[in-house]
Amino acid sequence: MRDYAEALYPLLSAYPEHFAAHFSFLCDGSVPHLLGLLAATLGREEEAIAQLELGIVMNERAGFIPRAAEARFRL
Repeated sequence: MRDYAEALYPLLSAYPEHFAAHFSFLCDGSVPHLLGLLAATLGREEEAIAQLELGIVMNERAGFIPRAAEARFRL
């Protein structure tokens, strides 16, 4: 999992104002939400907190309440 996070983090970090969709077209939440999960996996605690906090705000603004709740739980 760590190798996956190491590879994915720099690719996603270029899109902090976007949202990510699963291949089945379900929204997985904001990119900062995903970056927060990846940063936590990589042991980057401060970065994870900052990304998840931004992810909560973006998910709530977009109406993705379940994703905001998940980010809040992970935080």
